[in-house]
Amino acid sequence: MNILILDESSKNAERIKTGLIDANLVFKLEIGINWESAIELLQTQVWSSIVCNENFAQKPWKDLLLYIRKIFPSTNLTFIVEKDFKNSLEILKAGADDILYLDDLERFSYILKREIYSQKEAERKGLLLTQLENSFREIQFQKFSLDQAAIVSISDKDGNLSYVNDKFCKISGYKREEVTGKSHRILDANSHDSIFWDNFYSTISNGKVWNGEIKNKKKDGSYYWVDMTLVPFIDASNKAYKYVAIQFDITNRILAEEQLTRDAFYDPLTELPNRALFLTKIEQQIFNRNINRNIKIAIVIINLDRFKRINNSMGFYAGDLLINRLKEIFVSLETNILISTARLGGDSFGFLLSGTELDKILVQQFIDQIKTILERPIQILDKEIFVTFSSGVAFLGEGGSDGEELAKNAEIAMFQSKETSKSDLVFFIQVC
Repeated sequence: MNILILDESSKNAERIKTGLIDANLVFKLEIGINWESAIELLQTQVWSSIVCNENFAQKPWKDLLLYIRKIFPSTNLTFIVEKDFKNSLEILKAGADDILYLDDLERFSYILKREIYSQKEAERKGLLLTQLENSFREIQFQKFSLDQAAIVSISDKDGNLSYVNDKFCKISGYKREEVTGKSHRILDANSHDSIFWDNFYSTISNGKVWNGEIKNKKKDGSYYWVDMTLVPFIDASNKAYKYVAIQFDITNRILAEEQLTRDAFYDPLTELPNRALFLTKIEQQIFNRNINRNIKIAIVIINLDRFKRINNSMGFYAGDLLINRLKEIFVSLETNILISTARLGGDSFGFLLSGTELDKILVQQFIDQIKTILERPIQILDKEIFVTFSSGVAFLGEGGSDGEELAKNAEIAMFQSKETSKSDLVFFIQVC
C-alpha cells in the first residue's frame, strides 16, 4: 500500500508512521514537505491513500482538496486538522474521506484498516452478485461456498420463505422448520419507516436488485444488522416469482459506529449531549426559528460553585456521583421551554430554551426552579452536599446569531455572575 503524507511537520508524519507500524500494516510511505515536492509526488506516482495537513504549504484547504481530487478522484483522502467540529464537517462535505485530529494522528491506522476491509467486502459482494445474476441454476453449484460466507434465504413471490441456510438459522435463532412457509416479516424489527419500505418494494416489484442495510429481530427478541442484496427472478410474463436474499452480518460494524457516534457527541459520564451536539441542536433550533419568526431562543449555562473542593475532599468518584445526580434533576425539570440539556465540561451544564413566549422572566423562573430544588441537600456517600451555581444566559439576537456565539456569550455572562459571588443569573447584552 502506497501512502503519501503532505505535511511540513516531520513529527506528524513520524507519529502516523509509528501508528501504522504498531498496527502491523505493510506499506510504502513518502512525505511531501513543501509544495514543489508535493506536486512531483502527486504527478509521478500512484497512491493508495493520501494524508494532507489542512494548512499545508500555507494554501487554503479547499484548494488543496480540489488539486488532489483532480488527480486522484477516488483515492482515500484524509485531512489533518485542529479539533474543530464545524471546520471538520465542512472539509468532509467538500469531499474528504476522513479527518485526523492533531492529537490523535495514530488513528490513521484504523482508517486504513477500515478502507482495506471495505475494499475486500466490496470485492467479495461483487463476486457473489455476478455469480447470482449469471443464472439462478448456478446457485446450486455455488451453494457450498456461498453458505460458508453468507446468510442465504429464498422466498416466493409473496415473501414466504422456502429455503434458509445454516447461517440464517444460527444468527436468527430459528430452526429451519420454524420459518419455512412463514413470511419474511417474522424477522421484522419495526425499525424502518414507511419511506424505507416504499423504496424497497418499489425496487423489487420492478424486477430490480435491491441492496441496503436492514435491522432484524432474532427469535429471542434481540437485534442484528445485515447488509442485504435481494435478487428478484423474473418469469416469462416479466413478474417476479422468486427472491434470493444474500446477507452479511454487519452487527459489530453498526455497534462500533454507534459507539463512535456516542463518543463524538455524548458525555461518557452522564450520556448527555456534549458541546459538539449541543451546538448542533442550537443550530437546528435556529433553523426552525427561521421558518417561524415567533420562536425565541436562549442559551443558559451554569457552572457549579466550589466543585473542585468536592473532588479534592471526597474523591472523583463522589464528584461523578454528584454530576449524575444533577443530571437526573435537570432532565426531570417540569417546563415546556427546555429543548435540550448538555454537559459542556467538568462542572458546567448547558440548557437550550425555546418557545414563542420565552422572555427574561421565564428564563429567571427556570433558574429559580433549579435553585429551589437545590435548596435541599444532595446525599452523596452518606454526606449532605449543598449545591450552588453561577449562571449566564444569551438570547438569540442580542446575545449572538449562531450556536458558537450564543454559547460563548452565555459563558461570558456566567463568569460575570461567578465574579459577583451572588449566584445571580446574568443576561448577556451586546454593547456596541
